[in-house]
Parts: sequence; C-alpha cells; structure tokens
Amino acid sequence: MLAIVKAGAAVLPLAPKDSNSRLQALIEHSECSLIVASPIQATRIKGLDLCKQSAGIQIMQIDADAIADCCRARRMPHSSSYAPIAPTLPSDLAYVLFTSGTSLHSKGMMYTEYTFDNSIQDVFGTLSAGGCIVVPSDAERANNLLEFCEVHHVNALHITPTVLRLHFAQPSTTSIQLKSLVIGGEPVRDHDLDILRQWAALCKDLRAFVAYGSTETCIDCIARQVTSSEALAPVNSIGSPISFLIWQTWLVSPLTQRLAPVGAQAELYVGGPAVARGYLPSNEVSQTGFLGFQDPFYGKSVNVEPKDQQPHIRFPHP
Repeated sequence: MLAIVKAGAAVLPLAPKDSNSRLQALIEHSECSLIVASPIQATRIKGLDLCKQSAGIQIMQIDADAIADCCRARRMPHSSSYAPIAPTLPSDLAYVLFTSGTSLHSKGMMYTEYTFDNSIQDVFGTLSAGGCIVVPSDAERANNLLEFCEVHHVNALHITPTVLRLHFAQPSTTSIQLKSLVIGGEPVRDHDLDILRQWAALCKDLRAFVAYGSTETCIDCIARQVTSSEALAPVNSIGSPISFLIWQTWLVSPLTQRLAPVGAQAELYVGGPAVARGYLPSNEVSQTGFLGFQDPFYGKSVNVEPKDQQPHIRFPHP
C-alpha cells in the first residue's frame, strides 16, 4: 500500500476471503492495471477469466525472494539511495473502497489523498504519528484478540460492536495500556455502552468513543465520548461532528429543505474535504447521494436533541 501510494497510484484493497466472482467484479469495475499479490493469491488471480482475457492487467508477485532482490538492488553502486516520490495533490485519487454487499450491487467509492477511511486510517494514521501497526493472525483475530492486544501492548483500537462483545466484554486489568477504544460500523446496543463504561472506569487514561459515518462520508465523521461517570444517554445518540475543519454537518427538513428545528426528524447532510470524491463511473450507480456543490454531501434520516449547548444527533427508534 505504501509503495503504491508513494508511486502516485491509487490503492484498491482486495480481500483473500472474497469469492472469485467478487474479486473479478471488483477488478473489472475498478479498471486497475496492476495487481500486487502474494504467490498464492497471484496464482488465484491469474486463473480469473478477466485476467486470462485481458493483456492490460499486470500481476506482480511479492515474496521473500522479491523483497531480497529489491534490497540487493538498493545496495548496488549505481542504485539511488532512495526512491523518488511522485508529485501528488490533495485532490488526486489515493484509493478506492467498495461497499459491502453482493459483487453486482457493491459501489466503488473514490477517495482523494486528503481523505482516510478508518481501515486506511489505521495504517497511514498510525505510521504518520510514529506508531507501530500490529496485525493479528486469523486465529488470533477469531479467538484471542484481547490476549493479542495485551501481549503487543496495543494502546489504540478501532473495532465493531460485535468484536467488542466477543472479545472485550470482560475488561482486564492487564490491558491498562489501552488509551483509545472506538467502536463503530454497526448498530450499537445498550450493552455495548455498558462495556465501554466499564473499560473507561478500569483504565483511567482510556478515552472510549462511539463513532458514526458512512462509506460516502469516509466512515467516522460523528462521534460521542463514553465515560464511566456519564449519565445514561440514549443508545441512539451518535454524538457530534468530530472536526468542523474537515466535516461540516447540517440537519435539513426533507419537507422544506431548510435547517430543521431541534427535535424534528431531518436529513443529515455532511460535507467538507474529508468526504469521498464520488462513485466510480464504471459502476453505473446513481450519484444522487452527492449533491452538486463544491463539496459532495450525503443524506441520512436522523433526529437531533440539545445537550450542553451542542446538539447531539439521534437516530429515531425502530
């Protein structure tokens, strides 16, 4: 990922667990020209009908020998001591992510150099802050995630409520090094908030958050902090905009197209430089979620309530 971005190209992550039909659909819709893969995945991708028929897709196999060859090449006298950095602008395409769902209905979202989806942010955000990324194995991710975090001294964690319930339902005193715990990406239950409060009570330096966002708004654009001493706020309260510099939010009445009063049902409009550029043209998906202003916007039905002079956005109860 780092090498692709450094070269000035855009990244499309492909999951090995995806079916061949989905992989082929994503490759076709993204119109990518180069695929970097491990030996096993490279063999698999070469067997796809699309890659057999198209001579425009190159497949680069990366293994230990390839990395060793690169290291030896850099030590050669005529080799440059560093790779040149391709000039880029904040508006240049950096990566593409597809929404979940079937391969036929997935929407490819384009993100610029300025924006970071949370899965991408975990990588580039951590590295740019001087942190270390630790990646659990499939077995550790499924069975021993809490132990993995303890062994590797993980201090920042961004997970779904399901993972929270499966692996972090019993706060551990040995995990006192955890400084930031964020959940999002799925509906949050009252029990999830209870777990966050327990963690916040156990680790005095921990900051726990519930985050909200969509793929179009680059995932986390709204959040609320959960503390051990907070009043029991409704579970459908999703908080306030994370930053007014990169996200601006408006609550607009769907009837009048004007700002909605406090307590009324409204559409949530999100804009700013951190919003995705739009959908891939090849997906032939309607762009109606993005309004035709200088910055793209995206709508979602929500409610709003006043709290400490700062409105908190709430979803209506089902």
